This record gives sequence, C-alpha cells and structure tokens, in this order.
Amino acid sequence: MKIVLPKNVKLIIDILNKNNFEAFIVGGCVRDSIIRLTPHDWDICTNAKPEEIKKCFEFFNTFDSGIKHGTISIVIDGEVYEVTTYRIDGTYSDNRRPDSVTFTSDIAKDLATKGVPTKKGGKWTGHTVNGIIRNEKYTGDCLFQKTYTDSSYKRHTNLGEMDQYYVENHHEAIISKEEYEAANAVVDRRRKEKGIELESKKYNNRYPLSGRVICGNCGGTYKRKTYNRKVVLACTTHIEDKEKCDMKYIDLSDVECAFATMINKLIFGRNRVLKPFYESIRDNNKTDAFLRIHEIDEQLELIAERKQNVKGLYAQGIIEPAMYAKGMNDLTAEMDRLTSEKDSISYGAKADLTLIEETRELLDYTKGAA
Repeated sequence: MKIVLPKNVKLIIDILNKNNFEAFIVGGCVRDSIIRLTPHDWDICTNAKPEEIKKCFEFFNTFDSGIKHGTISIVIDGEVYEVTTYRIDGTYSDNRRPDSVTFTSDIAKDLATKGVPTKKGGKWTGHTVNGIIRNEKYTGDCLFQKTYTDSSYKRHTNLGEMDQYYVENHHEAIISKEEYEAANAVVDRRRKEKGIELESKKYNNRYPLSGRVICGNCGGTYKRKTYNRKVVLACTTHIEDKEKCDMKYIDLSDVECAFATMINKLIFGRNRVLKPFYESIRDNNKTDAFLRIHEIDEQLELIAERKQNVKGLYAQGIIEPAMYAKGMNDLTAEMDRLTSEKDSISYGAKADLTLIEETRELLDYTKGAA
C-alpha cells in the first residue's frame, strides 16, 4: 500500500528537508494508514532541535506545545501539526511520560532507546536505517541479485560481477518514487559533505575547508595535499587529469588568511550590511510558493488518474480513437504545463530558502563573534 500524505504534512516535511533536516511521519497516522483508516492527527519527527524547528517555520504560527519533550506545534490553514525532535527517554516513574529526555539527531539511537526492535529483532544502527532508505522495494519495484554466492558458498555484494534485473511495479508500493528519490538525495548529499567514498571503507580526512573551496576554472572542488613539504589546496580535476584543468595549487595559508579577512569584514559591517540584507531577503520570501507546489502535485496526481481512466475507457471500446487521442493530448499538455510551472517555482523557492538560511547562520555567527 501507499501512504498518501496531506498537502500540509508534505509541506512541513519539504521545508525541513530543504533546511537539511530529516523528517518522518510517526505514530498513529502510520498505523491508521496501514489498516486503511483515515488518520485524524499527523505527527512528524525530525533530527532538528526545537529551536531549529522554530527557525525553519518562522513565517508560520508556531507554539511550544511540549518543548520539554521536544515538541513544537505548527499551525497551517487552521490545523495543528506536532513536530518532535528525536530523543532518548529517561526513566518513566509514572509509566506514562519520561522523567527526562535527551535530544538526538540519530534516529537509530532514538529507536534503540525506545526498545523498538528491527525486523530481525536486533538493535537499530545507522546501517539499518540506511538500508531502509536505500531499499527500492518500498516503492513497489524490485532489484534482483543484489548479492551472489561463489563456488565456496560465500555470499558477496554484487558490484557488477553478475547480471542484475530491475522489475518495476513488482508489488504494491508503500511510498512514492518521488519520496524515495528525495530521501536518497539527502543521503547522497550528506555523503558528499562528509567526504565518504561509495563502495569504500575509507573515509576522506575532514578539515574546515573540505569540499568548500571551488575551482573557478572547472567548477571542481579543491583537495588538501602536501606539496614540497607545504600544505596546499589542489583542484581534484587537475589532480586526475591536467588536460581538463590547468589550475595549479594554492597555499592553504593564503586561503585561510583571505577567509579570515572576509569574516572580519562581515563582523565589522554586520549591522550596516549583513543585517539589512538578511531582513530584505527574509521579508521578500513567500510561503505561498510552497503551498502552490503542493497544489500542483495534487493536480498532477489527478491528471495521472484521469489518463488511466481514459485508457481504460478506450480499451473497453467505450470511446472512439479520435476522442481518446484528443483527451490524452489535452491531459498531457496540461501535465507538461503544470510540471513546467512547478519546476520554475521550486527552483526559485529553493534558492530563496537556502540563501535566507545561510545568511541567518552567518548573522548568528557574526553576532557571537562581535
């Protein structure tokens, strides 16, 4: 089965994701959906701390409904939605509420602390959660031969040694492909941010400027290296192929000096430059864009259903070929128009939110450093 989220629940999850936080529906709404009842309440959990949740929804009406336990209520269209931070509960002296809670950004620790068993009855780990996010079976598809057994009866992960077979719509889906792709995009982004190599047990070294210095020549990232007993930054493209990028190395000390100078200028001009700039872009931001995106998503789903109905009527011989062709062309044209509008709004809205959030973080930092 597939759980269909209300537009406002999608909006909340979307905003948290766009601010680089995880978000999942939890509790009774999941249970009711599975047993095909209509949920009355939709609760959401996230790795964002309560104060971070408030910042994400500063343009909405929010209130502390249970901040002691990490819960913030968000009001949208007159409806109240509770968003709670992952937490590790202390003892339950009254057998109802925890005496104390510790907030965590680790969903595995949250589940393990609550005593929720995995499918095989084990404890939750980051690897377990990642396995769920990466599992295409939840979308209704199925990839066969992910692993194989060699002649010594040892099982291996199939990295191309054997053929694999991908079957779409193999069984009933639990989540949409869009949600699956969005979750995997978050995992991929964090992997890149942490310098983790796929199919490798080796983690790249982490430094303050890792992955943050971009080559102005080819657009690649700079990597920390030691050259002639000096620590330098070198373009990764240049390291791999000097023909593709001729940008040479830069002394790390020069980059650090330039960065420190820039930060000092921002601290000095915080109230005259940075703060007015932040207020300007914040006031111009419109949450209507996100509401419109979710309206478009609903319209696209309806059009997809109508196309299936038209195909069914044509297959039964109820409508003529000419009417079928016209109906399908009209629906396809409307779908293309809505998709184009959504892409345009999404691009602008995402860029605006990212700019606002990054400027706010910079404003907070310069306040503490002043």
